[in-house]
Amino acid sequence: MQDHNAARPNRSPGHIISDLREGNRRFALGLSSLADSSPQRRAALASGQSPSIAVLSCSDSRVPPELVFDQGLGDLFVVRVAGNVVDDAVLGSLQYAVQHLGVKMIIVLGHSACGAVTGACSRDSEDLDPATYRLLQAIEPAAEAARTQCSIPDELVDTAARINIEEQTRVLTKNALIGQAVAEGLLTIQGAWYELRTGLVEWL
Repeated sequence: MQDHNAARPNRSPGHIISDLREGNRRFALGLSSLADSSPQRRAALASGQSPSIAVLSCSDSRVPPELVFDQGLGDLFVVRVAGNVVDDAVLGSLQYAVQHLGVKMIIVLGHSACGAVTGACSRDSEDLDPATYRLLQAIEPAAEAARTQCSIPDELVDTAARINIEEQTRVLTKNALIGQAVAEGLLTIQGAWYELRTGLVEWL
């Protein structure tokens, strides 16, 4: 990854969300049009990148952020991990995006019917390997909170997934570098929810 300080529009958080909302609307309608992956775009990006948005999303194959928001090469700095949880690798990647790329917004994107959250809600960890167990443990606080809030079993996973977005956002804010950027007004952290059935993103 290379730093790139090329001039780019100084968009406010409101403008960023508005642009992404419109891109998501096009995607949901099957009208995606602005995702530029042309040879010219590749050539322009060969010397560096200057995305203004970072996205922490689940690694679920049904939730590709570039497609969901109708964005092209170089538009999003994307970190994907099951359950959109923050671990050391994720944190290091997002710190890089803030410190060296100057992203203006980090979006924590969760989604409906998340397999990782389903695993955390099941409380069945006896046969899990250590790495998977640690991953689900990061989601367990959200699962536990959902159990106290949700009386309908069919809604437990999605309730936990939404709470998990809030939990992971808090983890990011507690990081010294990222928290300082937020405090100085240089960075916004925004939660978002993707509904698999409709293709629409809800901004939390």
